[in-house]
Amino acid sequence: MRRFRFLRVSKMLLLCNIDYDGSEIVQSGMFRGPVAVVVFVCCAIYFFSRLYHDLSSTFVEMYSYLGNVAVTYLTVLFVVVEHFVRRNRMFSLGKLMLDYVKDRDDHSKEESQFDVGKFMIRAQIGIVVVSSTLLSVVKFRINMSYFSFWECLVILVLSLSFVYALGNLIFIQFFTHFICWEMQQLTLNLRCAPIQRSINCFDQLIVIKRYLGVTLGVRLLLTLFQLIVNVSYSSYIPLLYMPERQLAENLDTLHTLATMLLNNTLVLFGVTYSFDRVQTEEQEFKNAIKSLQYEATEEHSEDYLNFLDLINLKLMTESPKITACGLFTVNLQVFYNVFAAIVTYIMILFQFRDFEK
Repeated sequence: MRRFRFLRVSKMLLLCNIDYDGSEIVQSGMFRGPVAVVVFVCCAIYFFSRLYHDLSSTFVEMYSYLGNVAVTYLTVLFVVVEHFVRRNRMFSLGKLMLDYVKDRDDHSKEESQFDVGKFMIRAQIGIVVVSSTLLSVVKFRINMSYFSFWECLVILVLSLSFVYALGNLIFIQFFTHFICWEMQQLTLNLRCAPIQRSINCFDQLIVIKRYLGVTLGVRLLLTLFQLIVNVSYSSYIPLLYMPERQLAENLDTLHTLATMLLNNTLVLFGVTYSFDRVQTEEQEFKNAIKSLQYEATEEHSEDYLNFLDLINLKLMTESPKITACGLFTVNLQVFYNVFAAIVTYIMILFQFRDFEK
């Protein structure tokens, strides 16, 4: 199925260890993650012991840079280890999704319509890939003037850790998009499908939604924290140093920080919007069920009317929300709260700079 092709690409990028072989979900590439961790740790140790010696930076600048890099590297390591440890849960989530699609295809067909979720995911992938590739090429050419080819290659590998963190947030959106799309299909086919079957499908999607939070909650929390630190650093350095130095001397730094800020802000909005859409589409289905009761006439049997009453009472109970390890519900409000946290973090860094003076 075309909709599961993202698993193969995600497996190649070390975002998961499951794949779709054309008929079933299978576990694949389980040991690529641990091998990548060993290579990444070796590159990081070599970078900090041999390559990074920036004595011209102030304490606050060096602290913010090293803090951002340390958080990113640790996030990458924890995420790779986490999805290796939880590989069975990811496998179960993939099977739930595949079984749902097979069962749905046996009873109904998809209604074609403009897919907002898929468009946003493709836009994020396109912008992140193009901007990161351009930045990597520019940085590689600059580094070739100071380091050997192999040292530049080590720096390139480490710089990809920032893209990998964003890739995990985009990867999560494929699952939220699956739930949103199937909820839309249920709503569109509600009047031409048996209502009991629609309710059963809705219950299956709620199970997938709950399992999604359990499986990817830790990864979501880690990558969101890394994103907050990364955006804070990308915003703080230009605010602090651009007024004090010549712009021509900092075009490279400005390009790097602008790319990081653009990519992180775009992906943050995408992931919070996708989770917000899950709640919206779920409520749309519930509203469509309620409309059936309002449209019921005397021609319908009393048993049918009572059945609608029972369904509406069932749907009145609040379904489980997708959270980041149970700490907070992920929706668009998180997008605004993250920027509030970023402002607070930047103010703390400015206070450290005042103490340094």
